[in-house]
This record gives sequence, C-alpha cells and structure tokens, in this order.
Amino acid sequence: MNGAQLGAFVVASVLLILIPGVDMALVTRQVVVHGRRAAFATLAGLAPGGFTHTTLATIGLSAVLTASATAYTAVKIIGAVYLVWVGVQTLWAARHGATNDDGTVEVGAGAPRRHVNLRQAYLTGLLCNITNPKVALFYLTFLPQFVARDANVTAHTLALGLLFCAMAISFFVVYILALARVSGWLRRSAVQRTIERVTGTVLIALGLRLAIDR
Repeated sequence: MNGAQLGAFVVASVLLILIPGVDMALVTRQVVVHGRRAAFATLAGLAPGGFTHTTLATIGLSAVLTASATAYTAVKIIGAVYLVWVGVQTLWAARHGATNDDGTVEVGAGAPRRHVNLRQAYLTGLLCNITNPKVALFYLTFLPQFVARDANVTAHTLALGLLFCAMAISFFVVYILALARVSGWLRRSAVQRTIERVTGTVLIALGLRLAIDR
C-alpha cells in the first residue's frame, strides 16, 4: 500500500467513525448517566468486538454471514433484540429513574450519577458490537477496497483492520474525555432525561432497522 492509498483509507475511516451509530449512542449515555468510568468500561467492551470482526474478516469467516441467509438472520435477530432491549431500558430509566443497589431511586433536581456495574457496562459494549452482523459485513466489504492486488491479502487486511480499530478507540477516548468535561451540565435532570430519551429511541430504531434489513 502506497502513501496515497493509506491516506485515502485514513480519511474514509475518520469519516465513518464520526458517523453517529450504536457505539456513539452507548458511550454518550454512559458518560451522561453513569460517568466516565462506565463509558471507558463500555469502550473496553466495544474494542474486542472490533478486533473480533477484524480477525473474522481477515480469515474469511465473516463471509459465512454473506453466503448463509440463515446464519445472517440468526445473528441479526439476536443483535436487533439486544439493541431494542437496551433502548427500552434507557427509556424506562429516563421515565422512572434508576434503582440503586440499596433500593432507592435517584431522581433529584441535580440528577446525580447512577451506580453501574462496570462489568455490566463492559458486556453491554461487547454484546452490542459482537451481535451486529452489519459490523462484520462492514469490515468484510470496507477493508478489501484498500488492499493492493499484489500484496499479502491476509497481512494487509489485518493491518488495516487493526488501524481502523485503533483510530476508533482513539476517537472515543477523546470523545469521552471531552464529554465528561461538560457532564455537569449534561447531568441536569431535564438535559439528562432528554439525552436518555433520544438515546433510547435511537437504539430501538437501530435495532428495528437491523431486524428488517435485507
């Protein structure tokens, strides 16, 4: 791969990373509702999901999702149901507040951060990424466009996939830190509930779109 091809890949990757999607919706909600630690835990779950899809695309297993309608449908349904479930939970929390481990409900004028299990935050990120077949298809169709025909396809595909993952992780680290700086304003009750409603609606819409996608 020459410099021009690498530059084109970087530009295309940045534009794709900046497009709001499931990852951004999840991370935004975690920062606003649970704080920076929960957001980083979710990002820690999203990262291995991306690495997994890169590996699958590299060795060709992702092609199974393209060739097998049954396999694609099964993974798609699982991913869609999970996204809708997370979205419904988010809307429920926005409407009724969240219950802490001691049974109290935190719905005050200042809308303090709600306690969250970091392991649960990690699994949310991991499952949302792993169970989305469109992510696998993205890696399978996007990466090969930048692999030279005379190159080692396996090595170059893996390298590009890892570079894309590193860029995405770097962006979200900066995004989380920047969002956390204004989290005091974002945690105001009215603002927080609005963000949760929007996030929950987006997650449900993305889940339904994934379910009906052909």
